Amino acid sequence: MKLRIADLKAIEDISNIYSNNSFNWDGIDFEISINWDEFKSILIESYDINGRFYTAIDGSLYKLVSPVDLISLPISVNTSSDLDITKVRRYLHRYLMDLFLICNLSAPGIIDFYNAKLDGDDKNNPIKASSFSFGYALENLSQKRVPYVFYSDVKHVKAWFETLNIGMKMTANSSVEKAMFSLLHIVKMDGYDIGTIPWIFHALEAIYGTNAGRGFNDLSKKINFLLSVEERQQKALKTQLRELNDMRSKFVHGGFNVSHPMDYDLNEQVNELVNFGVSLVISSIQNLMLNDWDEIGVEENIYGHKATAS
Repeated sequence: MKLRIADLKAIEDISNIYSNNSFNWDGIDFEISINWDEFKSILIESYDINGRFYTAIDGSLYKLVSPVDLISLPISVNTSSDLDITKVRRYLHRYLMDLFLICNLSAPGIIDFYNAKLDGDDKNNPIKASSFSFGYALENLSQKRVPYVFYSDVKHVKAWFETLNIGMKMTANSSVEKAMFSLLHIVKMDGYDIGTIPWIFHALEAIYGTNAGRGFNDLSKKINFLLSVEERQQKALKTQLRELNDMRSKFVHGGFNVSHPMDYDLNEQVNELVNFGVSLVISSIQNLMLNDWDEIGVEENIYGHKATAS
């Protein structure tokens, strides 16, 4: 019930904020309008226990896991300069990727662009940005099991994101840019495997300013600080983080025992660690946003002690 209310409020806020949006990229003024009516209607219907998204089996009610109808979001774009359609499409794709990130950092799992594409796009080349990992991380919220994510005000997330001045950058410069670009690489993957783990640590090392291979304890302490991890959870979190770090080291440095792709036991182990790692990245970015930070640092003071007669 709480998630239903949070989702409905989030989509109302998203539709208000992103119905009409003006900004400047590369010296060009953009006005982009999106009609969210159909999306809102489907979302509301998806929570109706008497509707087509639910079925009863042996007296118990279950939500169906099946593709929904094709949803169309009419989009209009006006620019201050004449641009050819290829450039407009490039800008719009980038805008939608930013929208995807902002919306899922505020309401995890709310927007999925895995099969989304613009009219005229190659039908075999969708935007392919999955919200799965955001929704997965949200499952830890009810037990407050670290790392978990939470709902946040869409306006706050958007305002924080805009202060980063990422714009149309294609190469990350700052720590938070490296982390978010790494996360976008992850959510665009067809599926997670051990090759996802280096991307996870690329993001974590960017956020925490630590080389995980040489500063594991330092990384663990900084995570406890940023995520405000309760002392009772710190040991379990550190154990999972060590397992993830050990697998990374083996894979990167040649100590990994390569198995057949159909080794389902290993695949399950890897999948569990990857989901933990991606949730940790998302939670870390969320907590930077919550504090209006773009990075964390450590100050070390060295001082001399004045000699006194004994």
